[in-house]
Amino acid sequence: RWLNLDVGGFLQVLDETQREFVSNMNLGDGIALNEALCENLFMILVSLLNQIPIFVIGKPGSSKSLAMGLVQSNLNGDASD
Repeated sequence: RWLNLDVGGFLQVLDETQREFVSNMNLGDGIALNEALCENLFMILVSLLNQIPIFVIGKPGSSKSLAMGLVQSNLNGDASD
């Protein structure tokens, strides 16, 4: 199925994959998982796991710093929140 994706199917698989990764993270109280945060978290995680440098750029308020802080607090092994 995944080899024969149209644009809509690809976007759906990408969204499902992002949300699956992020569902295992503790976001904390009062943090809404919007599209920008979900995308930033996913890209930071993928780049870290594959040891690929990444520049996270975007408009002010697009959850860049929040995403980095959440990844850092969730990837501390037993000391994670």
